Amino acid sequence: MCSAILASSVVFAAAPITYYQLQRGISRMCYYVDSSANSYVSLINTGIKRWTRSGYSPSGVITMIPVSSTSATDVDIYVEPNSFFSSPSILGKTFYFTSSGVQFPEYPPYPADEYYYTEIHLHEENLEEEGDIEWIGTTAHELGHVFGLSENNTERDHIMCQTSANRETSYVHSEEYARVISLYE
Repeated sequence: MCSAILASSVVFAAAPITYYQLQRGISRMCYYVDSSANSYVSLINTGIKRWTRSGYSPSGVITMIPVSSTSATDVDIYVEPNSFFSSPSILGKTFYFTSSGVQFPEYPPYPADEYYYTEIHLHEENLEEEGDIEWIGTTAHELGHVFGLSENNTERDHIMCQTSANRETSYVHSEEYARVISLYE
């Protein structure tokens, strides 16, 4: 079973947060990549490494372990066709669930409860058009949501800026990393 233990001290950063927080924390997270994503595992893993091997201090706090089933995972990753998404321009979407499998509402008001696991759904056709860098960036962006960050469309050099707001990076910014760490202290 994957569980989380975290003890660190980080200066508070200004990256926006959601009302959600992963109940089991960000250390030793288990993630599953569905067979729908088999062709993209390398790109997805690179997006994950943008957080787990960011180079920011303290290092080694965000850890993710690949597993072969969805049992007791923190994040399940799927690749979906156009028909899955409500908007044709979406590159990815994150969903949040309780321990009993009930999905959190998509828009506020959010429950004042932590979520137990998440699903990331990546839009295959749109990401194919955009290329490898966008696969990596979108994976890292959606993981930011998993960790509790919200969109930040005012900072184009931050991973939490949406591509529709002209995000300029596929890397996590130090402020975003620090904000995630501070959420789980």
